[in-house]
Amino acid sequence: MPEPIQEMQCLRDTTKYSTLNVDGAKILEEAKMLIHSEISKHKYNYIFLYLFYVNDIETICKSSMASRNTWYTERRYRITGSRIYDIFTYKGMDWVSKSDRYFNPKSFTNKFVEHGLEHEPTAKQCLKEDLKCNLIEVGLAVVSHSNPWLGYSPDGIVVQSGDNVLLEVKCPFLGASKSIDEVLPTLSYLVKQGKQYFLRKKHKYYGQIQLGMSMLNLELCYFMIFCSYNKR
Repeated sequence: MPEPIQEMQCLRDTTKYSTLNVDGAKILEEAKMLIHSEISKHKYNYIFLYLFYVNDIETICKSSMASRNTWYTERRYRITGSRIYDIFTYKGMDWVSKSDRYFNPKSFTNKFVEHGLEHEPTAKQCLKEDLKCNLIEVGLAVVSHSNPWLGYSPDGIVVQSGDNVLLEVKCPFLGASKSIDEVLPTLSYLVKQGKQYFLRKKHKYYGQIQLGMSMLNLELCYFMIFCSYNKR
């Protein structure tokens, strides 16, 4: 396992594909080729060069933790965890329009997003109490040194017995009124095998955590589903 993280002001990575399975490595490599091929002939070429190769990565990491506006700006022109699967699975031919939509996303919020933001802190506190672990929260603290067009916002890094584990938290809206046992069968991103639930590989959440594990060079991820109804 990697050495314990002593300071999380700016996480640096080696982006080693060896920590990924074949699917995860393929997502990164194909997404990289697609976005590079289109951006080289696109109007965003100047922005790409300036943001990715002029700006200091450590400064980006620190400033994006302090400012939400900086966080939005820095992630806008990068392939990020929440959007990488959409790039990887795109089958169309109109990459100009696709790039425009990707680089100029419409801001939105709804009751589902607001519910997740409201209950994520409680979920993290429950995790710390249940596992008796330390949880390091970093905001947008990950920008790849070797691949600066990548960015990632981990929900946290679990530090337990000297090991570091990526944390991804989901707070389904149905969990406000139903227990975890009632909610799990309704989640489309899970597949049940026997008595256990597994994350579906052909889903954006799978691509999300694969990118995070690669950039942080971590071998494990805790994928936490939290229901505020019974705090489980």
